[in-house]
Amino acid sequence: MKERAVILARASSGKQIISGDTLDDQKLQCQEYIERVGWEKAKIFPLVESGSIEEREYFEEVLSYCENPKNQIKYIVFKNISRFTRQGGQMYLTIKNRMKKVGVELRDIYGTIGKEVNTMDKYGVEYSWSRYSPTEASEIKEAEEAKSYVRNSLTQMIGAEIAYVNKGYWNRRPPYGFHNKKTETADDRLRNILEEETSEAKYMQMMYRLREQGKLNDRKIVERINALGYKSRIFRARDRRTMKAIGIKGGKPLTVKQFQELIKRPIYAGVILEKWTHYTPVLAKFPGLVSIETFNAANRGKVKIVKEGEAVQVLYDVKLESLKRRSKHNPLFPFKDVVMCPICRKTLRGSTSTGKGGKKHPGYHCERNHKYWRVPRAQFHETVYDAMKEVPIK
Repeated sequence: MKERAVILARASSGKQIISGDTLDDQKLQCQEYIERVGWEKAKIFPLVESGSIEEREYFEEVLSYCENPKNQIKYIVFKNISRFTRQGGQMYLTIKNRMKKVGVELRDIYGTIGKEVNTMDKYGVEYSWSRYSPTEASEIKEAEEAKSYVRNSLTQMIGAEIAYVNKGYWNRRPPYGFHNKKTETADDRLRNILEEETSEAKYMQMMYRLREQGKLNDRKIVERINALGYKSRIFRARDRRTMKAIGIKGGKPLTVKQFQELIKRPIYAGVILEKWTHYTPVLAKFPGLVSIETFNAANRGKVKIVKEGEAVQVLYDVKLESLKRRSKHNPLFPFKDVVMCPICRKTLRGSTSTGKGGKKHPGYHCERNHKYWRVPRAQFHETVYDAMKEVPIK
């Protein structure tokens, strides 16, 4: 009876699958290897390496399939160690030893992984210490090199992309109304910018124009845009394991929620604001679809762009508050993570509510599985400070 083997074909990215059929190449090479050594092919597992939770789950399915005694698997065959794992030597050995416990061996088509040998074989005995893999050092070295390659490549690529985004260029999928375009620059060579996509931009410009006029509510605006023929962008739906095209998605009418999300995006006024800029506004090297004045009028104070020369700010709720991460340590409520709730004995929270007349009411409060408890900030501070005065200081 022939020994059974599974094939693991793994691509580095979805782009690699779309531009070149690397999975099919790997499957063919591994099948030729299996035929050459006289094994039986049991199953092929094609995966796209992404680092996502789903991708790790798919890889776990490969290992679980091999561990199942009903499948009678003896070998896992792959092109090379970098296609098996790029998480370094330690992870490689962990998986290898896990498979070894159920009698499954790893094999690459280039022969980096060799057979184990018994140093006491000529004496007709075997011990746990006498059996080892002569190629294990080379295997670990290749696994570590694969890990380093990924780290260095991503650092170089993503680092450069972040730097160029902060200069005002674009390095992501184009938003609705734009398409990506490569352009020659004086200082930064060939770079990517956004350019108006006429078939989509007309709908975005109409959204801003109707919002700016203020004659229609959001629902009526959405109905008008859809009546003009708006449809969301169409994408190819792809298999999450192999990235092969399996259909299309998109082509749907606009909803009120989508409209409200689109209308407040600064990119439509030529301002980049995203994670790679640390949410600091950057003036784009390309024009938006609408002017800053139109953008501000359409957003009615909820989002406002202020441009002074080359400097730009994005303000929210007309409170002149730049987009910043909320501080964990709010100076208005210094005792919120110190003093405990008298009911549940957990630390208090602090916040400011606004009354009907616009008056602010700061206070400490708690409602964790009990009736809402609240004390005004001034009263709370007075009580705490009075208590502190009673504490003797040696």
